[in-house]
Amino acid sequence: MNIAILDDDFHQINLISNILRSEGHICAAFQRDEDVLMRLSSGNFDLLILGGASALDVLKEIREQLPQAIPILFVVDNSDEEGIVEGLTAGADSCMIKPIRGNELSARVQALVRRAYPMNANKKIEFSDYLFDMSTHQLTRASKPIDISPKEFDLALLFFRNLDCPLTRTYILETVWSNCIPVSYQTLYTHIANIRDKLQLQVENGYRLYSIYRYGYQLQRLNTSKQCAAVAT
Repeated sequence: MNIAILDDDFHQINLISNILRSEGHICAAFQRDEDVLMRLSSGNFDLLILGGASALDVLKEIREQLPQAIPILFVVDNSDEEGIVEGLTAGADSCMIKPIRGNELSARVQALVRRAYPMNANKKIEFSDYLFDMSTHQLTRASKPIDISPKEFDLALLFFRNLDCPLTRTYILETVWSNCIPVSYQTLYTHIANIRDKLQLQVENGYRLYSIYRYGYQLQRLNTSKQCAAVAT
C-alpha cells in the first residue's frame, strides 16, 4: 500500500514510517499541510495517517474538498478522548492514541485496508479447523456450523487475523462496531465470552483468548505438544 503520513513531529513520522515499511508498505512523509494536500489531490495514495497540531483542520479540508474517499487513520495525543470524537465526527475512519505501538498500528492499518479495498470479500478464509465464509457470514469448525451472530463473526475473525497480537479494547470496539458510539465494555465482554464458548477457544483445543489488564484482549495459538500455563485474567 502507498501510505501518506502527516505530522509536525519528525520523530513521530520516522517511527510510523519504519513500522509500516518493515511490512512492505510504501510511505511518503509530510510535515507541511499544503504539501500533503497537493499530493493527495493527485490520487496516488491508498491510505492517509494524520497527526500533529493541524491534523483536525486537514482532515476537515480533505473530506470537504477531495472527491476520493481515501481511508484516514487519525492520531491524537495521549488520553485525548475529545480528539477521538472530533476526528470521527470530521470523517476519520479510525483513530488511535499516542504513544504509537507497532502491533496496534499494524492491526489498524490492516483493518482499514480490508474495509476500504474488500478484494477478498467473497472468499472463504481458513484458520486450522475454522472456516470463515465472507459472503454468507457463516463460520464452521471441522465442517460443523457454529451458531454465531454477525458481530460475533466479525469479532472472531478480527482475533484470528491478529493471532498472538494484543488488541486494545478501543481498537476492537472501533473495528467491529465501527462508529456506533457508545458501545460499553460490558457489551464487548459479553461478545468475548460468547465466542470463547461457541468456538471452544480453550487450552485443550490449542487456543487461549484472554484479557490483558487495562489494555484489551489477545487470541493466542498454543503449542499443544507442550504443557501450557493459563494466565487468563
